[in-house]
Amino acid sequence: MKYYLLSFPRSGNTFMRYIIERIYRIKTFGLSEKTAGPLIQYIEPNFEYIEGIEVMKRHNITDETGGLIYLERPKKEVVKRYLLSYNYTDKKVNKIRSKREYSIPAIEAFNAWDNCRNDFLNWPGPKCAIDYQMIIKDISVINDILFRTFGFQETGLDEFILNMKDHIAKSLYIYTDLQNAESFSYGIKKSN
Repeated sequence: MKYYLLSFPRSGNTFMRYIIERIYRIKTFGLSEKTAGPLIQYIEPNFEYIEGIEVMKRHNITDETGGLIYLERPKKEVVKRYLLSYNYTDKKVNKIRSKREYSIPAIEAFNAWDNCRNDFLNWPGPKCAIDYQMIIKDISVINDILFRTFGFQETGLDEFILNMKDHIAKSLYIYTDLQNAESFSYGIKKSN
């Protein structure tokens, strides 16, 4: 069966994909060429997944069926993170943008966040919402939600919790090094 992981960009989607792969052994697929395939196979080529279930990353959804996992992070926080990455991807990191230069992308970003949330609210099939902050505070809550909603059977939750710092570091490596992206963690800007 096919599932979708819906979120606004910069909401923690890569970390959530990593969690789904590590704890449930379910393949996830991204949008970029570098992360189109399962993430953990980039760092563990012999990692084994269960067959028959896939989770596809999306930032918007139209005319698709299946289960939907919506990963939400506070609007102001992700729009700020998005604008910082917008600045980065435009190769204008060292240039201070005026409020006017930020206004159009900011309005578009706020509207896109609303559209993403509306996609979740209007989804006709089985769905669940996960707050990113919940992942950081108590990852076992995710297991309860995904099991109740979709019947996902965990195969590595205890190991994940035991080695949480190591898994966060691996996820961050995938995000920054493989995707050549910038990471913002706890308000501190980090780049590769």
